[in-house]
Amino acid sequence: MRRDRRGKGNIGRSVGAQGRQKCGRKRPRGMRRKNQMTDRNKKLHIEGAIFDLDGTLLDSTYVWEDFGNRFFDGTGITPRPTLRDDIRSLTLRQAAEYCIKEYGINRTPEQLMDHINENLRSFYAEEVKLKKGVQAFLRFLHEKGVPMCVATATDRRLSESALERYGLLSYMSDIVTCTDTGLSKNTPAIFEYAREKMGGPSKEHTFVFEDAFHAIKTARSGGYGVVGIYDVSEERNRKEIERLSDLYIADFEGLDACFE
Repeated sequence: MRRDRRGKGNIGRSVGAQGRQKCGRKRPRGMRRKNQMTDRNKKLHIEGAIFDLDGTLLDSTYVWEDFGNRFFDGTGITPRPTLRDDIRSLTLRQAAEYCIKEYGINRTPEQLMDHINENLRSFYAEEVKLKKGVQAFLRFLHEKGVPMCVATATDRRLSESALERYGLLSYMSDIVTCTDTGLSKNTPAIFEYAREKMGGPSKEHTFVFEDAFHAIKTARSGGYGVVGIYDVSEERNRKEIERLSDLYIADFEGLDACFE
């Protein structure tokens, strides 16, 4: 893992008594403040941004907590209690293939994937909420001319419908999905693919915004800057995520003051 000159473990942003914005943001209750930047007014130079979707831009991970169980609808099969952990870092296709192999489900991966996506279509198009401050931060990057891309395990149609609903789809160079590319977030190749879609900004100044521990490890090992986003689904990995992140934030409110 490379050592980076950028300050690590800076959680959130706070506003001083005179209203001066500082890189040190609010954090979830009980989250210990780690190292602050040596220069609290220092900003990180950003030339490209790769965003995860669920748990990062969208407050949506709760709908995926039991998605593995939905593979078994109508099968009469009860999965093991460890199923969620067994498939946590897998793409949707990999999870479907795993369940077919491990449990003998008499369906194709495509049938299982279509079943999941159909169940979630109305949620992404009509109900899902953004994390706080997302619209303002993406607008800030757009106005600065910083290219943006989404890299997600979620179906392209679901992703596009959620972003379109909030007027954010046009900000993105592309929606890169694990299903379309055949790549998972266990390899930096998916972030390389996304960076190419943005026109190839320098890797040193391209930041990956993620909530998932395995994806954060991958991004860091690939040489990318990392902004870790707190999500309750990754509570058990919080300390490691904080350690690996250049910034670790509760949400996006005021995050523009950390970047130039």
